[in-house]
Amino acid sequence: TWHLASILLSEDEKLVARHILMAHRVGSRLPRPKETAAALGLTVRSVHGALRMLARLDLIFMDDGRRAAHYSVSAGHERLLNGLGFSFHTVALDTGERFGIP
Repeated sequence: TWHLASILLSEDEKLVARHILMAHRVGSRLPRPKETAAALGLTVRSVHGALRMLARLDLIFMDDGRRAAHYSVSAGHERLLNGLGFSFHTVALDTGERFGIP
């Protein structure tokens, strides 16, 4: 049974996901965390945290289960992108607090 669920990713997590998926889409080698951090202006620690969250969502697979240095895009990751509402958008609360990327 499927139930509707929403998972709000942090801005860093969305940036990292987009960066990885773009590299995967064009057939490039997936960037190492240090490369991703440099390309996106993030800390390596932030990239590692984003990779761990993306692994929990089964978007990526971390080859040794703990370290984010070696990862790949998960087989069947498309199910998160097509038809189940996995999207990158901004959420604005009534308080004015904003989450996501405009």
